[in-house]
Amino acid sequence: METDQSNDTNALAALRLLIEQSGAEAVTAFINYQSRENKIRIAALLGTIGDVPSNTLLNSMMNSDHSSYEITSSVVRGLSKSTAGQEKILELASAQQLPNEVALLAGGLLSRSADEAIRWKALQVLPKPNLDASNPLPPLDVLVRLEGDAAKGLQVFRGVATCSNCHVVSGYGKKVGPNLSEIGSKLSREALYAAILAPSAGISHNYENYLAMMDEDRVLSGLLIAQTEDRIVLRNADAIDIEIETDDLIELRKSDRSIMPEGLHQTTDQQGLVDLVSYLMTLKAK
Repeated sequence: METDQSNDTNALAALRLLIEQSGAEAVTAFINYQSRENKIRIAALLGTIGDVPSNTLLNSMMNSDHSSYEITSSVVRGLSKSTAGQEKILELASAQQLPNEVALLAGGLLSRSADEAIRWKALQVLPKPNLDASNPLPPLDVLVRLEGDAAKGLQVFRGVATCSNCHVVSGYGKKVGPNLSEIGSKLSREALYAAILAPSAGISHNYENYLAMMDEDRVLSGLLIAQTEDRIVLRNADAIDIEIETDDLIELRKSDRSIMPEGLHQTTDQQGLVDLVSYLMTLKAK
């Protein structure tokens, strides 16, 4: 089943309006009455907004007495979407206020920050992600000879690796990056490993990542979907279309980093990576 992207885009606009008109206290009360699934979705939307009020709300969600791992981890993912949010994670970790169960997740997310200072500090206060320097992957020519389980790779694709958040396969997923339904017919096994391990090395035309510099030290990123004199529209990694008035825009520039996160392989172990590539190799043209 393909996700309806317009629902998230409309929900983002509605949440922004609610925050502006009702204030943090009312929005917190609103969030507290939501189901677990809605709280997870709200965390992603707040992270997309990425300003000070939104990050404050995310922090409140994480500190709630009723926060499960699913909610807390979604809050960390939300905070990691903005520079200010990443700094908040580091602040919490430094003060030993970040829940232990999400410390490894936070370490992996911040290790892929576009800000070098944040990446460096994350190494000091957060645990290293899987497959770090002390546990390196084998050389590419060795990786391509390893056998994987395609069925398990499908679970990695739709689960921990979050590939379906940006790619569609046979109608399942979100339309951010290229459709991968026939990727096994287009790329070799070695090329697939290279694309996962170094996504910024060969960015596909029409899938360039743009950075929009905003006020409040905010930086939004995504694919440039539309641009006029009055506004631009960026599609972020969650397949949400974000409208930005040009009056609110300080600078728009093309990034040398892919919208596909660096270090995506760090969300799983070596065998999970091998399984994922084995699954992708099964996606052939009919």
